Amino acid sequence: MSTKKILVVDDNPVIVKGLALKLKSAGYEVLEAEDASSAFKVVREHDPDLLILDINFPADINMTWDGFTVMQWLERLWQDTQKPKPVIIITGEESPKYEDRAKAAGAVAFFRKPVDNAELLKVVARTLDAKDSASKPAA
Repeated sequence: MSTKKILVVDDNPVIVKGLALKLKSAGYEVLEAEDASSAFKVVREHDPDLLILDINFPADINMTWDGFTVMQWLERLWQDTQKPKPVIIITGEESPKYEDRAKAAGAVAFFRKPVDNAELLKVVARTLDAKDSASKPAA
């Protein structure tokens, strides 16, 4: 079985490195991106199995990208080529509207920062196990 690739997207390098360390120690290959543009490039080049995605990013060149915009782009990217990859949202936002919006957009889980790493690892493992089970042909 190949190592699962997880893309962590957050504009805070401390959060990215912290999550990367936890995920690597659990046996996952970790890809990193600090903004939406970098995330798009990594997705195209490395086809991660799961994304952990922040909601808010600093404004890009004359554009404001957020986690919801990234999820919409991913949906369009994957609609004709492959089945969608699971997305876990992480955010520092306190408003419940973000969680509702994330779930409506297709996120499999929602975590507020600071993230409970043990719970995140459980959700990652459960999500990837469910994805593997769904892709296996019935006996």
